[in-house]
Amino acid sequence: MSNIKVDNIKYIVPNTQIDAVQQKKTEQDHKTRVKQVNLSQHEVALLESGKTLFEGMEDIDAAKVEQIKAQIASGELVFDMDELAKVIARLDHGK
Repeated sequence: MSNIKVDNIKYIVPNTQIDAVQQKKTEQDHKTRVKQVNLSQHEVALLESGKTLFEGMEDIDAAKVEQIKAQIASGELVFDMDELAKVIARLDHGK
């Protein structure tokens, strides 16, 4: 019969304990980064209206934006600045 010597024994910790420790550590890190600010009613109303505006929007297609930028830079896509100014003015005044 041979003798076996076991060195360097590492204890196994269940994943649930590891997860709980990591979760608590993450929660503490997150809490330290959050700062409170005081907002006026007007600022709160502005934030709420901005939030509802963005909730209705779709995500931006970054590839399409880059394609349009390249077309503008190459001169392939040209804007009539007078017409663009008229459209912006109409949007701004709600007509």
